[in-house]
Amino acid sequence: MKQPDTNSQRRSHLKLIGIYLIFCFFVIFASIQSLKKLIEQNNIAQMNITIGLMAEKMNNSIQIMSGHVQTIADILSAQEITDMEQSYRELQNSIENLPFTSVGILSDSGTVYGTPGERADMEKYGFSQLAAGSSGTYITEPYRSSTTGNNIITMFHPFFHHDIYMGSVFVSYPLEEIQILAHTSILMEETEIFLMNGFSGNYIRCSDSNGVPSGSWNNIKLVKQAITAERGYDYDAWEQGMRDGRQHDVICLRLNGVSYTQAYENINSMDGWYVIVRIPNSALSNMMQEYSRGTTICLFLLVSATLVVVFLMLQDEFAEKKKLRQLSDVDPLTQTMNRRAFQALLQEFFANAGDSQTGILMFLDLDSFKHINDTYGHAAGDQLLHHFAAALQRVFRKNSVIARIGGDEFIVFLKNPPGRPAVNAMMDQLKLDLERIRLDDSSSLTVHYSAGLAEYPTDAGDLEALKKAADKALYYVKRTTKNAYCWYSQLPDGKTPPKQV
Repeated sequence: MKQPDTNSQRRSHLKLIGIYLIFCFFVIFASIQSLKKLIEQNNIAQMNITIGLMAEKMNNSIQIMSGHVQTIADILSAQEITDMEQSYRELQNSIENLPFTSVGILSDSGTVYGTPGERADMEKYGFSQLAAGSSGTYITEPYRSSTTGNNIITMFHPFFHHDIYMGSVFVSYPLEEIQILAHTSILMEETEIFLMNGFSGNYIRCSDSNGVPSGSWNNIKLVKQAITAERGYDYDAWEQGMRDGRQHDVICLRLNGVSYTQAYENINSMDGWYVIVRIPNSALSNMMQEYSRGTTICLFLLVSATLVVVFLMLQDEFAEKKKLRQLSDVDPLTQTMNRRAFQALLQEFFANAGDSQTGILMFLDLDSFKHINDTYGHAAGDQLLHHFAAALQRVFRKNSVIARIGGDEFIVFLKNPPGRPAVNAMMDQLKLDLERIRLDDSSSLTVHYSAGLAEYPTDAGDLEALKKAADKALYYVKRTTKNAYCWYSQLPDGKTPPKQV
């Protein structure tokens, strides 16, 4: 009797198993995609409700705030005003126990009856012309008051006498009033709320989620590179919608590895300004119980025969993802390498470095960075770090490795660099690039750096020794002059001063 073809049977079994696995994974994939779609629709529905309520709350509250200035304008319209200065003094005496910080008058001739700081702000920002051209309540963008130094908004409303335009009354509110209006305990703790100008991209944080203080300013351009839109969404188009005057839009995105649903709604009373709400998907999704239960049973029946295989595949996938996360090599603020990635790359270089290989390692940091942070705020400090990293990348373009190793400290390694005069020229060019940096609220600020440089293999034969040499040179600069750079070879006698940059 003919024996069965074992190889043929094995091939047949493998074929059946393959078909079964393909069928199982197809059903699993279809079920997961269907569930993800339902969850996304649920998230968007919840977000639409949340952003709608938030925008309504914001618009109603600003309308109440603008009602104060309209009431004062109505009172002035009912009076026979012969002396604007006298009317201004009477208004000043009546603002106790009211939520705004100051009140003033802008006459039809353009004279500002207010504090010297308010007059300076009117001239600086052109509010007088903007308010005079408005037939209703004009609300400024948030700005820093020259009188108090705090962030405020100012509302203008015209007043008339016998239908003749007499001028506008203006009141100023502390920005904290807007932030308090935007925040509510009804929302989840993970909720982040912002006020954003759709044209400039400047935004104000109104909540303090994840330890980020409320009231901080930033610009979307500085964090945009960390944002990735989910499939089917376009972040640029979502942002363009604000500039085009679209009232509302929702997007699903990932930020620093976390999935969010984010939406904006326009603020009717503040032209070009939007309230933005961002909530993690994990906080929005309540896995519709009935559908989830049926899906779980279906998946269990389909994958029970291949559970071990699936488990091993997922285990390998999770291990690989964990490894990739651990090896993430980009600093999110400056888009340079982080310390771990720099160390790994340089260790590989030194492990394979032959006798012909040379290099220069330098430590650099910004002078008086803490003072800049304290004076202009952490948002300005982050902006400065972004510019500093960009300057490093422009100056050291060829055969260089650049990393941010903490705070305002950076490390640069030049592979097979040109001679020392050429490197000195690069350091001088870096000085010029930094002097051109201008931050939003610090036009008079001049930025300097200090640096220590060491050469391989002249000063040290391995990475750690080279880092110590460069660090010693940097310490010498910081201890003596600052605003300078120094080669390690300049240090032995302690008499040669570092080269001023």
